[in-house]
Amino acid sequence: MAEDTSRRSKLIETLWLFWAFNHRGIQNSILGPTILDLQLLLKEDLRALSYLFFANGLGSMLGALAAGFLAPRFNLRIQLCLSLMVGSASLVAVPHVHYIVYMYTMVFILGTTSGLLRCLFAERCGKRQDQRFSLLPVGCQQGPS
Repeated sequence: MAEDTSRRSKLIETLWLFWAFNHRGIQNSILGPTILDLQLLLKEDLRALSYLFFANGLGSMLGALAAGFLAPRFNLRIQLCLSLMVGSASLVAVPHVHYIVYMYTMVFILGTTSGLLRCLFAERCGKRQDQRFSLLPVGCQQGPS
């Protein structure tokens, strides 16, 4: 019985970590190849949309700082779950936003959750004491924000 519960817990954690990687990829695609579609959706010029990259980077930096503060103080799984839920809600809301100010807010929230997820994921994998994950924090910091 205890072994079955442990296995189920590991499976759920694996699914959360899988979604954390997918969340990062989907979030990058919003500001990547779909920027011209956002221009049509928001009816703004590219100069106004260029601040979306700043909002994303600022959110990512603040999310990483928040993760450094929150990780030792609260349960890591709950933090990961809440970050993914907020980030997923923002991802769902992005196509329905038609005003640039709201889009700045959504992209800032996505950046914040992305920074949180990146650092929380590295913290979670670092606790496993597994050599396969020993260079994960280096790769997380080298990737695009």
